[in-house]
Amino acid sequence: MRRSLSMLKQAVLNNKGLKSLSALLAVITWHAIQGVISHTKPVTGIPVQIDPGAGWSILDRSADTVDVLFKGSREDIAMLSRDQLRIVKTIGGRRQPGSATLRLSPRDVRGASGLWPEEILPAEIRVTLDREQQKTVPVQTEIEGRLPPGYAIQKVTSIPPTVTLRGPRQALAQIQSVRVRPIDVTDRTQPFRVRLPLPIASQAWSGQIQPQAVTVSVTIVEQSAIRTFRNLPITVLTRPDSPFSVSITPDRATVTAKTRTERAHTFKERQVVVFVDCTEREAAGTFDLPLQVKTPSGVDISLLEPEKARVVLRAKSQKVAR
Repeated sequence: MRRSLSMLKQAVLNNKGLKSLSALLAVITWHAIQGVISHTKPVTGIPVQIDPGAGWSILDRSADTVDVLFKGSREDIAMLSRDQLRIVKTIGGRRQPGSATLRLSPRDVRGASGLWPEEILPAEIRVTLDREQQKTVPVQTEIEGRLPPGYAIQKVTSIPPTVTLRGPRQALAQIQSVRVRPIDVTDRTQPFRVRLPLPIASQAWSGQIQPQAVTVSVTIVEQSAIRTFRNLPITVLTRPDSPFSVSITPDRATVTAKTRTERAHTFKERQVVVFVDCTEREAAGTFDLPLQVKTPSGVDISLLEPEKARVVLRAKSQKVAR
């Protein structure tokens, strides 16, 4: 067997025509392969993920995205999408705070199966490393827009009120709070809640924030004006055919009323009526009855003094003893 292979090899080497044919076939095969994979497509804005290693964070970087020229078959090129692509680079070796230059290579490209990254621009990214730290800061809220007349914001609360940042030490030292996007209250009259995402404090450095969103509660109340009316007469209500004469003690009351601010200037004392209702009384006697107040719509009574009055009903034919 070994002798047969040796003879075949010798025949090929000695046959110039066969050697020429082999070379021709190799050239044809090479051109055929090049024709299949000669299609190219540039993809811009591919995100770069850099892993600085445990305990480290990236304070600054020269680029967040790169452009890559891909080469491959027509079918693979046609199916290429930027959404599936990313650059992944891990910083290895001994680390020190300060700047470092990372050279990107085709093996750092992810998501381009069957394609060859022929060129990466920029080919290098310069990063600044810093020690990673953690910090808790308050959440700041901001209101925009105008409420309808007569309404006011009583309270704005973030839940939770603080968040935790993790990132480079130098960057965290500059951050005292995290602000959510402004909350529009235009034409609102009722309390409401809204869920808002929390942006990282800076786009220049890589960091984490927990939680990634907060719930902001906005309490809206009607603005009110307080009016106090003193020495209002107390009216006793009886039936038109009542057989009783009436006396009441005390005969004056103080009423504190609350109404919307814009209505306060049109709210008059004569519109407040204090009374006791004796229309259902069938017999003479002395009664401690609750005072009642009649007011215009939209007016609430917050204080009434006194709350009761003593009413004496006597038969009209009854004479008072001297």
